[in-house]
Amino acid sequence: GASHMEDLVEHYLVGAMEVGSAIKYFRRMPNAAVITGGDRSDIQMAAIEAKVKCLVLTGNLRPSGAVLGSAEEANIPVILVRGDTMSTIEKMENLIGHARIKQEVKIKRIVDLIKEYVDVDGLITEMGLGK
Repeated sequence: GASHMEDLVEHYLVGAMEVGSAIKYFRRMPNAAVITGGDRSDIQMAAIEAKVKCLVLTGNLRPSGAVLGSAEEANIPVILVRGDTMSTIEKMENLIGHARIKQEVKIKRIVDLIKEYVDVDGLITEMGLGK
């Protein structure tokens, strides 16, 4: 999945539940990265089956060959991190506030969200900036 490291991830999900619930949860969120323990091959396979954008495996535990093979076949990057799941989530939350938006697809997504959910004309009027 190395060729997909630049794919847009819109959500990150934690895989800490039983596998039956996990796959339903993963399928509801498109363009998601799943953070789960490196020893949770059941959750990892569920995430791959749900076609997530990325797997972040905690505990610095290398996944099984079956997980790596399935991820590669599905073009899903697998990232190993040293920390536990909770500290990894905290670090990701801190990074999001400092993210640089350079990719055109991200800028387009932000513009689309603003058009859909923000009353720009109303804001301009409220700020006294209207003509």
